Amino acid sequence: MMVALRALAVLWLLCAGGCLADPPGRPEQPVGASANDDDVGDDDDSGIDSPSPLCTDTCEFVADGNCDDGGPESDFDVCDYGTDCSDCGPRPPQ
Repeated sequence: MMVALRALAVLWLLCAGGCLADPPGRPEQPVGASANDDDVGDDDDSGIDSPSPLCTDTCEFVADGNCDDGGPESDFDVCDYGTDCSDCGPRPPQ
């Protein structure tokens, strides 16, 4: 009996009340997101998914202070559109 009580006390101390509420391997959901929230890129409530913006940093001249992807307000046109996100910001798909 004493061993069982000690085991329960140790388990309680280790879990601090969270072991049963958050089983291992369960991905965390952002606040307000539902388990079936698959509307990635959806900016409105119309139910139509809008395309995700282009935003990678694969340009050879990434993060150099100049926008190099040839898009609107870019400084240079030496990289593919949407590949200098650090300098140009996210680009809408063309």
